[in-house]
Amino acid sequence: MNLAYSDIGKGKTLVFVHSYLWDNKMWKPQYKFLKKNFRCIGIDLPGHGNSKEMNVNSLEELSLKIKELIDNL
Repeated sequence: MNLAYSDIGKGKTLVFVHSYLWDNKMWKPQYKFLKKNFRCIGIDLPGHGNSKEMNVNSLEELSLKIKELIDNL
């Protein structure tokens, strides 16, 4: 898998996806607050943060890659 991510906390899972030109670190305040009660998975989108560039041609294709990562976790 080429998507980098953070996996913090325990409990029901929350998935965080950042906006353009950011990475999953933008969610650090939320992780800090929520990690006591939730598993927080923050994903670095392709070409952002620690994720590698990949050929993704649509939001549907990107959502499938995110789903694949979550399913593997």
